[in-house]
Amino acid sequence: MRLLPVMTEFSLPFAQAAAGWSAEAYTRCDIRSERTGASARVWDAGAATVAEFKGSSEPLDFLHDAEFWKEDGVHAGFLDDYQSIAAPVWHAVERYGANKPLILTGHSLGGALATLAAFHRPLWTSALYTFGCPRVFNGTKAGMFDACLRNRAWRVVHEEDIVARSPWLGYRHVGQHVLLDSYGSLEINPGLGSTVKSDFHGVWEAVERGGVGLGWAKALLRKNEALIGDHFIQGYIAAMERIKTP
Repeated sequence: MRLLPVMTEFSLPFAQAAAGWSAEAYTRCDIRSERTGASARVWDAGAATVAEFKGSSEPLDFLHDAEFWKEDGVHAGFLDDYQSIAAPVWHAVERYGANKPLILTGHSLGGALATLAAFHRPLWTSALYTFGCPRVFNGTKAGMFDACLRNRAWRVVHEEDIVARSPWLGYRHVGQHVLLDSYGSLEINPGLGSTVKSDFHGVWEAVERGGVGLGWAKALLRKNEALIGDHFIQGYIAAMERIKTP
């Protein structure tokens, strides 16, 4: 049995590092499924092993094309992608050392794949940091995930990121919610009031800039506007750099 120390405290510097690794996954993956296109990279970070999963290149494509049906309580499309690369990912993890802490990370679809990897081998997972991660599980499976992994799973959401709010009916988020709000602050496990307040503030700012002239509908159709624009990993990295610290 593999059981290593876990990271149960959120670390902004570590989240910034993980976001950088997630960004690198778009261009540096060496594990890839030709059938699904799912990709990952596993590498030796010295004191730990890092597994970073590649996200979806176009969030609009993700919203339109994602397969939303479930297979035994898990998003079927995400599960198929994960299973297509699981064997080489875990083989690489074992090659880099079975006694090292394992950090799983990913942005967008990559966050969903990292979440499934943690769920697959919870005793191997020291920390999970995701960015713009969609919902992966139904309520039952989400409860099973949180029962063993919630204390080390950090789900970072940038302002009005629409991908992090999908799929909708029948799905539930897992882990601890880290909100990078539209005021330049960071809040862990915010209440509904904080989330709604940040959403309205962010969209109103976009309206004032003249970027969302027709409101939410136009924002959904233009990737550089609020909702879709907040999804890009570069936005996550920039938002964390702007966080107000004491």
